[in-house]
Amino acid sequence: MPGELHEQLINAVRMESGKNLVRRLRVMQLLTQMETEELNVRLLKGYAVADCYQYPECRDSTDVDILVSRDQESRIYAFLKNQGFQITPRGKAEHHAVGLHPKLGKVEIHVHLYNELVRDAWFQNVREEELLTEAPVRISRKGESYQTLGYTDHLIFLTLHMVKHFIRSGMNVRMMIDVAQFFAAYKTEINAERYWHILEVLHYDTMLRCVFGIMIDTGCFTQSDFPMFPEERPDGISRILQDLETGGNMGIKEKDRILDTYEYTRQMLLHSRKPWQYLLYMLKHKVRSAWCQMFPAKEELEVLYPAVKKIVLLYPVFRFHRMLTYPLEKIRSGVLKEQLRTDTSHLPQEAQQRIEMFKALDMLP
Repeated sequence: MPGELHEQLINAVRMESGKNLVRRLRVMQLLTQMETEELNVRLLKGYAVADCYQYPECRDSTDVDILVSRDQESRIYAFLKNQGFQITPRGKAEHHAVGLHPKLGKVEIHVHLYNELVRDAWFQNVREEELLTEAPVRISRKGESYQTLGYTDHLIFLTLHMVKHFIRSGMNVRMMIDVAQFFAAYKTEINAERYWHILEVLHYDTMLRCVFGIMIDTGCFTQSDFPMFPEERPDGISRILQDLETGGNMGIKEKDRILDTYEYTRQMLLHSRKPWQYLLYMLKHKVRSAWCQMFPAKEELEVLYPAVKKIVLLYPVFRFHRMLTYPLEKIRSGVLKEQLRTDTSHLPQEAQQRIEMFKALDMLP
């Protein structure tokens, strides 16, 4: 590598790590404050995974994910608002709310690990209670202290989070390294038998064997880093590498792949439902997903219809207008036709190829 380019890259890493350190300090202070207020908060992925790396500050975290108790949800929103966060509440079918802060950035406040559709369709063979069976773990390092998931629970969460992105748009290299690094760092604390059993029940074990095989082939990991990893390599490694090369990165191509995502959902739901039950479920899901948009909070309605601030009597008129126009706009846009699929016809070639890849990886029943 030329000396000038090497120096540029080093300086870029130093700048990013400096920003990460400052932001991390603020996030840890926030978590400490929340614990002081007796709020039950567990840090997910992000900084908790960064601690598995030799230089944690060099792993960039675009947002902060926390898991909270549902019975404390309203208290946590109130606390974060007092800290200067702007809160967007979660929808009826969603699993987290979003908080935005000028210095702390984006915080996702999870009540569930996954949204309703993912739980009901993609992970239908395992209830969320089965994914969270361990006591929280306290991590303390360099004057910082926070709670996170138990080691096996956290590895399962990181893995299924990667699977979710793989289905929706495509994984990226950092996700793969995160899962591998976490497994390797905590292999003595992780219940490998339970981990592989969950993946087998969900039909994602072949995909993960491919991912770990790729990580071993890089030379950065060995087979011993992944307990109970079979020696025989699956046939899908080349398919995953091709999808990695042409696919999305953290949702960048998510819209381009929405058809294959909903086709995957359709086939998963039809495995346990009749066609009319599938359509009924999806219609119900769409209504629940759109509920917050159809009936926005007062602050959001004022942004959509500024006249409400001046003429209060218009409030019910605009409420009624929003309730009617939002679903009509979605219907006209063709969303229902795209997402409530009846067969595999009219799928683009890339979508068909991805469905075939899912089948080859044993991800479809």
